[in-house]
Amino acid sequence: MEYTFRGQLCGYVCPEIKEPIADATVRLYRVDRDVAHVTERATAAAKGTFEILDRDAVEAKADRLLVETRTDDDGAFEVHVGDGQEYDGEAFGIDVRTDHVPGPQDEDADPIRFTLTTHQPKWREGEEGAVSFWEHCVSERWWCRVRELFGAWVICGRVMDCEESEQGEGVPTGPAVGDEVTAYDTDITQRDELGRDTTDTDGYFRIYYSRSDFERTPTPWLPIELIGGPDVHVEIRDPSGSPVLVEDRSRGRDSDRENVGPCFHIGRFCVEVPEDGDGPPVVEPMWTHVGEFDIVSRISAAGYAQEGGDDLAFTGTLPLIGALPYGGLGDPHEYRFRIAEYAGTGTTGSYTNPDASMIAPTRIGTLQYWSEPSPGTWKLQHEPYWLNNPGAPNAVEVDTDGWIQVPRENDKGSPGGPAGTGLLVRNSDLLARFRSEQVLDEVFDLTTAPEHVAGQSLDPSERSSEHVYELVFETRETDPITGAPVSGTFRRDVLSKIVLSNTSYEQHRHPSWNGHATTKRGVVMLDVSEFRSGSGCQRLSDTMDVMVSAYHPHIDDASLRLVGGSGALPSPPTISLGADNEVAATKTFNISSLTPCAYNLWLDVSYDLTGGYGRIDDDHDYIGFCVGEGNGSD
Repeated sequence: MEYTFRGQLCGYVCPEIKEPIADATVRLYRVDRDVAHVTERATAAAKGTFEILDRDAVEAKADRLLVETRTDDDGAFEVHVGDGQEYDGEAFGIDVRTDHVPGPQDEDADPIRFTLTTHQPKWREGEEGAVSFWEHCVSERWWCRVRELFGAWVICGRVMDCEESEQGEGVPTGPAVGDEVTAYDTDITQRDELGRDTTDTDGYFRIYYSRSDFERTPTPWLPIELIGGPDVHVEIRDPSGSPVLVEDRSRGRDSDRENVGPCFHIGRFCVEVPEDGDGPPVVEPMWTHVGEFDIVSRISAAGYAQEGGDDLAFTGTLPLIGALPYGGLGDPHEYRFRIAEYAGTGTTGSYTNPDASMIAPTRIGTLQYWSEPSPGTWKLQHEPYWLNNPGAPNAVEVDTDGWIQVPRENDKGSPGGPAGTGLLVRNSDLLARFRSEQVLDEVFDLTTAPEHVAGQSLDPSERSSEHVYELVFETRETDPITGAPVSGTFRRDVLSKIVLSNTSYEQHRHPSWNGHATTKRGVVMLDVSEFRSGSGCQRLSDTMDVMVSAYHPHIDDASLRLVGGSGALPSPPTISLGADNEVAATKTFNISSLTPCAYNLWLDVSYDLTGGYGRIDDDHDYIGFCVGEGNGSD
């Protein structure tokens, strides 16, 4: 039987605020056969089974790996297991590996690997097998520890519009939408800006910053504050730019603001509603980011994402982020994206309007309404609101020209009646999830004759090149009755250049030792010359000839590492990238100092690629060998 396991992962940064664990590797492992142990872990609370792992702990259970996959931008994933893995519905362990979290982080941060829990799915059988869904959010304690290891810090809170009561106290009247909150670190001689964010439709904000943002020393002769975190004070401006709250620098020296941790819940602010205000401001449609990358300040003129001094090309399904009106305020709007590739002449070709096939299902908000599930009992309900999710009860479609109508629902109702049909709340910044592989998808098959093997260079026809596009966001108002465009309301946000890369290479790895075909985004092939003429099981003694092929148009690095044994290990040969972003070499490795034992030689390849949030995970290949006396059969 085939089993389909679907899940969604997130982490809390504050009690009310969570973020997806996006573009991470999820691994399912077999658990040991101790039934009591399995039952104990499978029934334990996940917060009690969370554990950060080192590389040795991961490699120690490599032989128990069932399957692995990646989460998307919303933290969702799906895996299929069954007879091919000799799996029959039992409990399994769930691990995660990620090399980034939302927001800036330390440039030299290593990937973090952690165990979530041992999980026993509740399978529901159908015609095509069994299905189970699991949703899990890492507790604030542990997710903030992961963020701290990355040097990634966050301040979160909420801003409310308030009116003064007869007692002189501020009484909240609703969320302050579109206010800009700026956080500062109270330094000895100056105030350093940590970051800023705009409140969402529920008044919440998250300010991301890195450890380096508050560890700066203004001048070399000033004393360094030997404390673990910044001293925080804030400034809040309304959508017009007028200040509504400006805290004094001394506020950062108060005990509740001094030396704050990696996840700081600053609390709720109450700001006065302007006397001439007519309720929440009308938000104009606007495109601002690709994932975490601001299209103005963090994407270079050449089209690369800027991440810690590195240039990253974009790949996969990209989260296009910005602002939309909500709840029927203002006139009807519609928006779309257009894309065109630059030709060799430096000019763009014809534009493509991404249709439904190019937009992945995107949750753009929540539909909120009061209902009366039983007589006299009123409950505030909520349902997801989707873009391009056929069959979903609340969804908007993409038309044939790529236009997307901004939802107009604006009837929340009230407790006691009447019931509401729904108010769209924009608690997501997503405009669309753009499937860039529908625009560019390069497939190379290295397994067809003559088959490409490790150590060989690629032919020019097997190499990709730089693909540069112009990506445009367009918006306009429409007539509320006819739906026709309103003259003079058309507006564009243009990203003049964005570099895309979607490649896949089918390759046949080390045919004499655990030979198998696999598909990776780049060429990642490792072999041993001595195994080519044998069964791949003979023991080695003094030297081995290591054969390496590694390539990707946006490769970052390729390196070898050796694991195994119990003593000091010699360093494997150094491999270097050529001008064409390729390694194709045979290197002699002196292994005479190794003690008799089994070893694994690994090839690690990293890429200058991003799916919108940090650098994507590396690819690997490995080959096992033994040193010592004998022919491998004794």
